[in-house]
Amino acid sequence: MTAKAEIVLDLLIKRLEQEGWSDRKFAGGYWVDDEKGKAESQRRLNAGFIHFHQALRTAREALASGNPELMESAAYHCLVLESEGRGLVGKYALAEERFAALQEVTEKRRNGGLRRGGAQTAKARERYSQYLPQYRKMRAEGKTHSTAVKIIRDRMENPVSTRTLGDWMKKLEGS
Repeated sequence: MTAKAEIVLDLLIKRLEQEGWSDRKFAGGYWVDDEKGKAESQRRLNAGFIHFHQALRTAREALASGNPELMESAAYHCLVLESEGRGLVGKYALAEERFAALQEVTEKRRNGGLRRGGAQTAKARERYSQYLPQYRKMRAEGKTHSTAVKIIRDRMENPVSTRTLGDWMKKLEGS
């Protein structure tokens, strides 16, 4: 069994090194109270990077020790780490892809809503601005805001609520 374990570990090391997992940048260390480092380490763990790094390190240490029992247990352990790492890499890639798609949809909806809202506001401004001269004239004559708005509302062809018309008169008066 020792020869098989040695072959398994050797093949695992070659496979992971070919895929580029031998770099130290995939290790998971960070300083105490380093929130950015802690978050990055958690991201690497969730993405499976640390699994590959640990499998590679354990396989190298087991082969270097020459201990048959350690090589056999390391062969099994490293294959499990590699398998879990591959599963996490797939999930992470899918999550990143979904997040990017969600961001794009959210941005399109927001931009569409802003355009739609801007168009609605422009249309309303145009609709209510025709009543502004009458409103100003009544206010100049000494009528209160609510009285002027009620009179204009009663004269409208398609009346809106008094509150809506009053709010628009205040807005247009201020602009």
